[in-house]
Amino acid sequence: MGNYRFIGEAAAVAQVDTFTPGGSIEIGDIFILTITGWNGRTVAISYSAAATTVADVCTGLAAAWNASTDALCTPITAADNTTNITLTADTAGEAFSVAGTTTEAG
Repeated sequence: MGNYRFIGEAAAVAQVDTFTPGGSIEIGDIFILTITGWNGRTVAISYSAAATTVADVCTGLAAAWNASTDALCTPITAADNTTNITLTADTAGEAFSVAGTTTEAG
């Protein structure tokens, strides 16, 4: 095998993660996006469903994310796409780690 050297000259791109609420949504179900920083610190952003639609959850959770002033959340913008939420890094090449969970009302 030959010797290969990677020099990292590719253009940086912004990370985009997509979250799609699913299942039978009940009023009061809590949808949570938890971001974990590189130092292990976590921040949870949550929204309690006010209606039984995916659109309600997407609107509410994206708004809650964008309203956060926590330093782990502010470099990432949430977009409500009606059927899902996208989280996009504001700076190309900056990585993040987010997990989605839910707590059922019933």
